Amino acid sequence: METEKKQILEMVRDGKLTVEEAQKIIEAMDQGGESARSAASSRPARFLRVRVKDEDGAKVNVSLPLSLVRVLWRFIPRDAMRELEEQNIDLDAILAAIDEGAQGRLVDVEDEDGARVEIVVE
Repeated sequence: METEKKQILEMVRDGKLTVEEAQKIIEAMDQGGESARSAASSRPARFLRVRVKDEDGAKVNVSLPLSLVRVLWRFIPRDAMRELEEQNIDLDAILAAIDEGAQGRLVDVEDEDGARVEIVVE
């Protein structure tokens, strides 16, 4: 979990998150970590992986613990949300599928320029 906290602090340093947003995320991680530890014996850890690639290779490769997905979903930039909507990617439907236990590749979209978005539950 320390690696994730370091990444959040780097995002604050880079101006991608405000201090208040980072504090909320870290608090959620701490709370999620407590519940994840109690549930760890009953099921394996699960992650949501989001990969965005263009014709030159990977642009974004993010792994999020499922326990934090709903909290972090709010921090997706508006322009990225518009891009997802233009590709007919319904984030609410994805969250509903995850809540129902979906696993594997949920989204795999490629546009005419070769850009590709993958959302996978592992």
